[in-house]
Amino acid sequence: MNLIVFDLEWNMGNAPKTFNYHGAELTLRGEIIQIGAVRVDENGDVLDTFEMTLRPRIFRKLHWRIAEVTGLSQGDLEAGVPIAEGLRRFQEWAGPDAEFAEWGLDDVPVLKQNLFLYNMDESWPSRWYDLQQIFLKNFPRGEGEGLTLESVVDRLGIEHDGDFHNALDDALYTTKICRRLPLAQGIAEYPDPAAQLTAALLNNTDTETYDIQTYFD
Repeated sequence: MNLIVFDLEWNMGNAPKTFNYHGAELTLRGEIIQIGAVRVDENGDVLDTFEMTLRPRIFRKLHWRIAEVTGLSQGDLEAGVPIAEGLRRFQEWAGPDAEFAEWGLDDVPVLKQNLFLYNMDESWPSRWYDLQQIFLKNFPRGEGEGLTLESVVDRLGIEHDGDFHNALDDALYTTKICRRLPLAQGIAEYPDPAAQLTAALLNNTDTETYDIQTYFD
């Protein structure tokens, strides 16, 4: 198994936008500006890492809230790898047989939206796992306990040795949680997530229609 634990940071606009996704009006969740990924074995041990800051093409101005949370600057984005090239390089690094795992189920829909927008293979990855579900089977949530990455890191007594909301650091924190789990068993028992992804992708709201093609003319 080629398992990739990953995290994304993405930029957004001041107003929601939509685009046409196979005939459905879909809300653009965000444009990826940072990728962090860790290739792990069945025990969660690190085999390789990938990190890249991307230069967005749609939401070019860094939203103030994203800057505040991630610590990224407008200069960081402008110095980043063009997003289409960065996504291609990420696909090449991960490999066509990659299976993705993330903390929650927020990043896979964003990744697939961005792949679609840049005319890349949105069927990749074909398999993904929400590690929160595996975690909760082994560490039931107590009253008042959060499920944010930082709160679970603290709950498990994992040392803070990186910045939260930095994509690679978050992916590395997630691998440390994986090492506290029966990861191989959790993956083997994991249900087909296709319905979850479909619901996440089609979570539409009333927003202005977004003509995505204007950015590619």
